[in-house]
Amino acid sequence: VPVTDGGYALPVGVTSAILIDHQASATVAPETAPAVTDYAQVTGSFDLLLKSQALATKFAGDPAVAAAVAGSLALLAKTPFGNVKVSLSALRQGSDQAMNSSSQGARRLPSLQGLVRAGYGVGFLQQDKAGSAITAQRYPQALAFAKLMQDSGVSALLTALVVERLQAASGGVNIYGPLQVKQLGPLKIEEVSLLTSTTNMFDPVEQQSGMDTTM
Repeated sequence: VPVTDGGYALPVGVTSAILIDHQASATVAPETAPAVTDYAQVTGSFDLLLKSQALATKFAGDPAVAAAVAGSLALLAKTPFGNVKVSLSALRQGSDQAMNSSSQGARRLPSLQGLVRAGYGVGFLQQDKAGSAITAQRYPQALAFAKLMQDSGVSALLTALVVERLQAASGGVNIYGPLQVKQLGPLKIEEVSLLTSTTNMFDPVEQQSGMDTTM
């Protein structure tokens, strides 16, 4: 009976030992291997001023408003609409006044006006496939958006975009009347792994050439 070098009997019909490269045979094919996808998330907030507290409350609870704000941010970020998440909340004022700290000296807002806080998060897929150690090189689009959101003229631009989308959603009329982005809060850029994170807000999609991000 043929035996292996170690003295073990071979199966009937087998005359020599067959060596198997277990390491090679255990390799997962590229198409079935889990992909590790990282993305950058830019988060921040800004306040919108409306004519009354009643309008602010209605504004914050309107899905069309959330879509208008998200669409405006997507356009500024040059990213698909699905990569933007928005939350709106009407800010409760004191008995007769609310504080606005958009300037160095805080000033009082009349009780007739209402404020809405818009929190946002925008996801950007890694663009440097070489895996640079420098975050700005891996996510140049995220960095460009963060810089834009700190520009002195972005409040007016964002206001115009939101109003335009609200008018489009209501047959050409902005049912909430005049509104204005009054204050942009601090923002944060962080890198998140889709494979390891359990708190992802996004499953970002690639920006396709010529993709329309308007609503």
